[in-house]
Amino acid sequence: LTDVGKAFNQQSRHARAAVVRRGVPALAVNYADLVAQPAEHAMAVAEFLGRRERTEVMQACVQKELYTARA
Repeated sequence: LTDVGKAFNQQSRHARAAVVRRGVPALAVNYADLVAQPAEHAMAVAEFLGRRERTEVMQACVQKELYTARA
């Protein structure tokens, strides 16, 4: 990883730990997984938000052609 990647990972770990310490409900979503399987992740987000009736709208927002994986 680059220094930027390492810093990002460290900040992500700190943020997740802070959320857990404070008891704040949170849902982590991996962007690459979301792009690959929008229906599955839209359902998880909708359930987390308590808005299950809107999953098709969430799925429609995912534009696979705009995602480029980084090596």
